[in-house]
Amino acid sequence: MATNEYDIAKIAKDCKNDSPDYYNTLNLVKVPPIIIDSHMHIMSGHCTPLPLLWQNIAGLELSSGTIDFLGTVLGVSDIVLKYIPIFSKLRSLLGLPGQIGLIGKKGTVEIGDEVVQDNEKTYQHEEFKETYHDKDLFSAMSVMPMDMEYAHYAGFSGYKIYYMVKHRWYNYIQSYDEQSLDIIDYYPPLPDEIIGDKPLPGPIQKIFKEMRDKKEKMVGGNVTKHKDDRKTYFVLGLKKEGDSNQISREIIWLDPNELQVFTVWEDQEIDIRHSAVKHPWQLMPMYHFEPRRWLSKCKNYQNYIASVNRSGIYMGFKMYPSLGYNPADLIQALPEFYEFCDANKLPIISHCSPSGMPTHERPLYLQMDHPDHDFKKEGFLFFKKHTRGNQPKHLQSLFDKYDDDRYKQSWEEFYFSESYVAPKNWKPVISTYPNLRLCLAHFGGDDQGFSRWGDDNSKARKGKYDQDTLWDQQIIDMVKGYKNCFVDISYFMVEKNYDMFTKLIREDDEIKDGKEKIKNKILFGTDWYLIEKDRINYKAYCTETKKQLDRFDETLWIRCSCLNPMRFFGLDNEKIIDNLSEGLKKGIDEYSEQKLLSRSESKLSLNNIDTRKKLLKDYLKEVEGYKKVIGYPRDSK
Repeated sequence: MATNEYDIAKIAKDCKNDSPDYYNTLNLVKVPPIIIDSHMHIMSGHCTPLPLLWQNIAGLELSSGTIDFLGTVLGVSDIVLKYIPIFSKLRSLLGLPGQIGLIGKKGTVEIGDEVVQDNEKTYQHEEFKETYHDKDLFSAMSVMPMDMEYAHYAGFSGYKIYYMVKHRWYNYIQSYDEQSLDIIDYYPPLPDEIIGDKPLPGPIQKIFKEMRDKKEKMVGGNVTKHKDDRKTYFVLGLKKEGDSNQISREIIWLDPNELQVFTVWEDQEIDIRHSAVKHPWQLMPMYHFEPRRWLSKCKNYQNYIASVNRSGIYMGFKMYPSLGYNPADLIQALPEFYEFCDANKLPIISHCSPSGMPTHERPLYLQMDHPDHDFKKEGFLFFKKHTRGNQPKHLQSLFDKYDDDRYKQSWEEFYFSESYVAPKNWKPVISTYPNLRLCLAHFGGDDQGFSRWGDDNSKARKGKYDQDTLWDQQIIDMVKGYKNCFVDISYFMVEKNYDMFTKLIREDDEIKDGKEKIKNKILFGTDWYLIEKDRINYKAYCTETKKQLDRFDETLWIRCSCLNPMRFFGLDNEKIIDNLSEGLKKGIDEYSEQKLLSRSESKLSLNNIDTRKKLLKDYLKEVEGYKKVIGYPRDSK
């Protein structure tokens, strides 16, 4: 006679959570066959402005073509690299190990196609068959696009990193063989040579004029200027002056081919939705909200977001303060954004570790934020570190906290991390909007000095630092303090952090404070394909994470990969499921009309929308049954 799920719940109610009776009972209940990877990426590497990449490849100012070539060469197997030592050294220097270079050079839709296959193959592994018993698995991946075009200080004024020019001027001299021409240098552009809606900022125009005047003086009046009629990009770089702390602006011209290679946000966003309708319910994107894009524009970012009130393809928003903004500033600058999310119960996932893909202008933020205290301005933008005691009061605590032995980051980088990226910067937001659905990603990361995670933070684990300064503790306090605040464990090696991670959950379980347990607020995520940097593929990350979570508690994987993300993304609400389905169908119409989906692809996608929607709704009963068995909070919807 089959055991009814409600009978199981009644039996389990009398069993302690760590008793054999409890786990014997748990084995009888239907495990909901739903797995959600709450944090991963499919955007092409060509969506990243080159200055952001350069800081991660030893500062080498390489073209996209060269980076793609090196990514291909250095992405070969470890067996081959063993016999070519120079490739191993290059791979380490450029931060392109594993398959990350091979993947990143592909287009967004192609990457999406490949990870769907990887995802399906992963869950055929024996580790998962034992749990789900070959049931028809609903497996979804929450896709995090990246809008990085405004990731510098001038982004606050509406300027993108890439400036485009109609043409450029240069002078030259003949080579020694008198057969070819050697370009000496390009002249800084004139204001009317720049393509765009906004003129260059006044201070930059002044710098360019001084640079042109200086160049004219150096080359004299007898040198002929020549015109390169090709459109191209340039960026404003930061140039260190010798051994001093002074930094000046410089113009870095990009290869004209970058115009064809670089994928602007509008095109990336089209590709993300294309992938979502091509693989409905498998690739489920979040819209990347870059506030500087919307400071002076209409709110059409709202058009594609699904909620209980409207259809859409996106489940919520992705934010990335490391690109150069403080989320608390938006309370005043763009209050309508948080109000929209709060009113519609829309989830926000925010990057929350010191590493990743930060703005390349981190050293500039301290000077620009506090020009009268720490730095001087003389023509170019100079900055220098001042001695302790010269800081205003609100900087003094940061200055006192900074220690070269504790942190690998420079003082300027540390200032940026603490002032813009740290979890504490979200505290004013959720204090203002206490019901906001917010997930702080990566559990604070494992950068040296910032948390208790990873090999470099043994001192933090031994209690050498004030807990309030540790990012993981700030996240714990916020997750425990606010009903809808979550944390994810994407790019978080559970095996490496097992003792500390399980100790946290165990101690939290023992506390009788009436607050929801942190194990009900953790989302499983991979951060694929960025994990390939550590030579970890999709299957390896998923199987190892499940193995470690099961090792501690047989319910923990189900919580992190099913119950918690279903609740966070609102997928336990049938109305949201219906509206996502409707948004996907509208997307199929749009992409079919544009000939981006073939007739057969459109037909397959429509079928998959309905089939997987029904599957998800059918499994909601099993989700509720499992919750009852493990004592999951009833008011957590």
